[in-house]
Amino acid sequence: MSVSGGDRGSRAIWMGVGILALALSVGGWFRLRIDSSLEPLLPENSDARQTVLFLRDSSFASKIVLWFRLRGDGDVSELYAAADEAEKHLDPKLIKRVIHPPRDAAAVDQVFGLLDDAGELLNASDLSEVEKATAPDALRKRMRECYMQLLRPEGSFMQRILRKDPLGVTSRILSRLYALSKGMGYRVEVKNGRFVHRDGRQMMLLLETNATATSVADSKQLVASLRRISESAPAGVEITPICAQIHTEENQRVMERDIRWMGFVNGIVFLLLFLAVSRDWRVGTIFLLPLVCISMTLGLCALVHPTLSLIVIGVSITMAGSAVDYGIFVYTVVSTSKDRKADLRRIRRPLLISHLTTLGVVLAFVFSAIPAYRQLGWLTSVSLVVSLLAALFVLPKLIRTDGKILLLGSGMPLKRWGRIMVPMTFVGAMLLIVMIVLARKTNFNADIGRLDGISPSVRAAEVDFQKTWGRSDGELGMLVVTGKTRAQAEEANEKINNLMAGHFAEGDWVSLSDFWPSPATRRANLLRWRRFWSPDRIAALRRDLAAAGEPYGFSAEAFEPFFQILAQPPREDQSREIVSAVEDQFIARSGDRFQMLNYFPDTAQTMATVRDLAAGHPEAQIVSRRALSDAFARSARSETRLLVGVSAAFIILFLLALTRSVVKSVIIMLPAIVGLLAMLAVLSAMGLSMNVVTVVAAIVVLALTSDYGVFAVYAWENREPLFGQGMASVHLCALTTAAGTIALLFARHPALFLVGVSLSSGLVAGYLSALFVIPGILWLLDQTKWGKTA
Repeated sequence: MSVSGGDRGSRAIWMGVGILALALSVGGWFRLRIDSSLEPLLPENSDARQTVLFLRDSSFASKIVLWFRLRGDGDVSELYAAADEAEKHLDPKLIKRVIHPPRDAAAVDQVFGLLDDAGELLNASDLSEVEKATAPDALRKRMRECYMQLLRPEGSFMQRILRKDPLGVTSRILSRLYALSKGMGYRVEVKNGRFVHRDGRQMMLLLETNATATSVADSKQLVASLRRISESAPAGVEITPICAQIHTEENQRVMERDIRWMGFVNGIVFLLLFLAVSRDWRVGTIFLLPLVCISMTLGLCALVHPTLSLIVIGVSITMAGSAVDYGIFVYTVVSTSKDRKADLRRIRRPLLISHLTTLGVVLAFVFSAIPAYRQLGWLTSVSLVVSLLAALFVLPKLIRTDGKILLLGSGMPLKRWGRIMVPMTFVGAMLLIVMIVLARKTNFNADIGRLDGISPSVRAAEVDFQKTWGRSDGELGMLVVTGKTRAQAEEANEKINNLMAGHFAEGDWVSLSDFWPSPATRRANLLRWRRFWSPDRIAALRRDLAAAGEPYGFSAEAFEPFFQILAQPPREDQSREIVSAVEDQFIARSGDRFQMLNYFPDTAQTMATVRDLAAGHPEAQIVSRRALSDAFARSARSETRLLVGVSAAFIILFLLALTRSVVKSVIIMLPAIVGLLAMLAVLSAMGLSMNVVTVVAAIVVLALTSDYGVFAVYAWENREPLFGQGMASVHLCALTTAAGTIALLFARHPALFLVGVSLSSGLVAGYLSALFVIPGILWLLDQTKWGKTA
C-alpha cells in the first residue's frame, strides 16, 4: 500500500474506513451522556465507592433542611408564618413529605404511650432498679418527691404523669430518648410542632425529597424550586436551603462553564497560531486535526462507555498536543520534500517512538480499578491512534509540496545552539536539585471535599449551619448496619451496639438500639416484665403505696392508672409519633434493604475503635468524611504504584527496543522527568496537595513531554536548525497544549484548576528542558567517546 495514498484502490479503502469511523462516531454522540460527579473517580469495590453509593442510594441522603432566621427585631410568629407559607409552595413532585415533631398538646399522650411500652423497653438491669424502687423505704421517699412536685406551678400537669408512673419508670425511658437527641448534637427544641433553636429566633423545616443527588436533572429542578421559596421569603425572614443536591447542581454548572471556556480558548489559540505561522490555508488541517480526532474519539468511545466523566473529557482535550505534534512533523516533511515516499518512510521511526511512548503511558490507565482512569485510557489511546493514522494517511493528501510555515527551517544550527546552552545545562541541573527538594515536600490529600466546586456562599452557609445547630464544630461519623428486613437490620444493629458498649465516653456512641431494641429483644423484655409483676408483687405494691402515700394525702386509688397499665397489654394502634420522629434520624432504606444508622465523633481515635470492633461484620459499613479520605488515600497509593509501574514498563520496553541505547532513552525521557518534578515542586510552593485528579495530570505530563524528548533528539541527530522539522514540532505542540492547560488556570472548579496548575507547570518545564537542556547535554556528549558510541 502506498503511504502517499496515490493508488486509487488504497484511497478508496481508506475513504471507506474513514466514512465508517465517522458514521460510528456520530452514532456514539447520540448515546453520549456526561457525568460531572466525582463518582467515576472512585475505585471499584472500594470503601470509598461503598460510602458514596450509600450517600447516593440511601434514603438518608434524601433529607433537606430549610433554615429560617429572623432579621432585625422580628417576632418568632414571623418564623412560623414563613414556614407555613413555604410549606404551601413545596412542589409535591419533588418533596415526598415534611417531617414534623409532635405538637405540645400531644406530647403528654406520647409520653404516656412510651410508658405503655415500658415492658418492652426495660431490660433485666432496669427491672432490678424497679425492684429496689418497690421497697417500703424507697416508696416513702418517692411519695415525698411526688408531693413536692405537685406543690409546684406545673403540679396540675404532673398529676397525670405521677398517677400513671409512681415508680419513675418513665424517667428511664425518657433519659435514653434524651440521650439520642443530645448525641445527635443539635441545639434544637420542639415548640408548637416545630424544630426551633434555643435562641428562639431560628427554626428548621425538615423535608424528604424524591430527587437524588446523583441526578443532575433532578438536582437542577429541586434547587430551582428551593431558590424560588428562598427568594419569596418575607422581608423579616431569611430562608437558606441545605441539601446535597445543591452541590450537584453547582458542580455541574461550574464544570460546564470551565469546559466551554477551555474549548473557546483552544479554538482561538488554534486559529491565531494558524494565522500567525501559516502561509498555506491547508496548514489549518494540522490545527483542526486535534479537534477532529478528539471529537471522533468521543463518539467512538461513547459506543462502549455511553457515560463519560466531564473531568476525563477535559483532561483528554489537553492530549490534543500530540495530534498537532504528529501533524507538524508530517507537514514539514511533505511541504519540503522532493521524494515524498522516501521522506515519509524516514520519519516513521521517530513518529513510532513518540507514539508508542505516549501510548504506553496512557495504556496504563486501562489497567486501573478507577472507572474514570479506564475511560481516560481508552479515550486517549484511541485518540492517539486516530491522530497518528490521520497524520500519516490523510494529511499527505491535503498538504501542498510548496506549503510554508513561518520560520520553518530557519534559526541557528542546533549544534551551535547546544554549545551556547552548555551553561544552561548546569543551571538546569541546579534547578533540578531545587525541584527535587520542593517535590519531596508535596503531600497527598485524600479529602474529596477539596474537589467540591460549590460557591463560597453555599460553603459558608453550611459552616454557619453546623456552628449554629451542632453541639460542636466537629463532624459525626456513621456506622451503617444493613438487613434485608427491618427486623434483621435491628437485630444486627443490636449485636453491633452490644459490641460497642463500654468502649466510648458518655454520649460519643449514639444508637437507636439503646432506646428501641429489636423485636426479639422487646418480646423477651415484655415476657420478663410480665413475669416480674406477679399477682403477689402487685398486691404488695398496692399495700405499700397506700401506706407510703397516706401521710401526704394520697388516696388508696391515686395510682390506679399505673395498675391498669400492668393489667393491660400495650395497644397496637396507639400513636408512636414521638418514636417515628426519632427514627427518621436512625433508620434509612436503600432499595428494598433497611439501614440502621449509628453515630460517633469522626475522630481518629473513635474511628479506629469502631473499625476494630466492627471488623468481621460485613453487614456494617463506616460512613464518614475521615473514612472516605482514608479510603481515597489507600486507593490513590495503590493506583499510583500501578500506573507508574505499568507506564514505566511500557516506556522502558518501547524506548530500548526502538533506540537500542540506554543513554538516548534517558535523554528522551528527561523532559518527562523534569516535567513531573516541576509539577510537584509548583504544587508544594503553592501550598497545594496531590490527589486523585493530579495523579491523572502527572501521567498526562509524562505522556506529552516524552514527545518533546523524542523530537529534540531526532532534530539533533539530523543536524536541524532551531526551527527545523523536529524542533518545530516541539514548539507548536507546546503552544497548542499550553492553550488548553493555561485556560484551566482560570477555572473556577477546584478539580479543573488543579489539573491546570499541574499540567501547565509540568508541560512548560518539560518544553524548556527540551529547548535549553537537551541540546547542551547532547553537545557535551558529542565531545566524549561515550556520546559518539551512544
